[in-house]
Amino acid sequence: YKPREREKSLLLAITLFLISFFFLYPSPLFLVSHQMALSLCL
Repeated sequence: YKPREREKSLLLAITLFLISFFFLYPSPLFLVSHQMALSLCL
């Protein structure tokens, strides 16, 4: 395993998980994640 490969696969898994989660519970989760993303960016 290369560290880069593992990082990519982990990121992909998290992204897929979040996307499927959004389809199940769209509204409140979207607001929370949006605020988290904003706080992370700033």
